[in-house]
Amino acid sequence: VALARALAPGPRLLMLDEPLGALDRNLRRALLDELMEIFNRLTTPLLYVTHDHEEALAVADRVAVMRAGRLEAVASPSELWQRPPTEFVARFLGFANILEGEVADGRAQTAIGTFDTPAQTSGPTKLLIRPDAFRQSPDGHVAAIVRSRTFRGDHTLLKVDASGAGASKSPALLEVEWRWNPIPHIGEGIRLAVDPTGIVLLP
Repeated sequence: VALARALAPGPRLLMLDEPLGALDRNLRRALLDELMEIFNRLTTPLLYVTHDHEEALAVADRVAVMRAGRLEAVASPSELWQRPPTEFVARFLGFANILEGEVADGRAQTAIGTFDTPAQTSGPTKLLIRPDAFRQSPDGHVAAIVRSRTFRGDHTLLKVDASGAGASKSPALLEVEWRWNPIPHIGEGIRLAVDPTGIVLLP
């Protein structure tokens, strides 16, 4: 009803502030589909405010991520998701696999191994390894122990300890999208390879 009232006078700008925030997941998805149909018919610019990054990526042509009242990033949804420009944006989008590293000659050295990188920069940096960049590989140079697993429909999200297969007192916990059978058990050791196209160098 509020949206209909806002549209009726033909405004030059429409602002929605957390329009789906109080809804359960299924109702939110259904209403988001209806809103998308309405928005696609409108020629009115739309400013849509939300804390839900999935909602923002679904509805927007351009996404602006704000931090302490300042713009941290402005990009298309696909650009933002594939290549978050800063650690803050990466963590806001839900990425947890961020490691300290040293890059030289297209290789990044980290606490869990050395990886090829798509960029040819050099010096200290931080690396984001996307959860879908990991591959099951008996010859993979990342050894890890499974600490938890969560069924996510098309994959199982594993949280693994990659700090020398659990030997370190400060575990390097990583998130891995596991899409193969069998699914490893908690406490089981696995070996992983990393697709370099799933590595993002962060400033």
